[in-house]
Amino acid sequence: MVTIRLHWSDLPGAARKAITTTTGPVNGAGTLPGGYNSEIAVRFDTGHTLDQ
Repeated sequence: MVTIRLHWSDLPGAARKAITTTTGPVNGAGTLPGGYNSEIAVRFDTGHTLDQ
């Protein structure tokens, strides 16, 4: 059975706040296509870069 994906904007405000408390401000969010198991799969743009 295919799972219907939720978008960032579909999440309750409390869930978005909990995420941004950890990540900092979210400048953009894109729902990832495909998959069967997760109701939410989002790639965030937080303006941060990874230290390598």
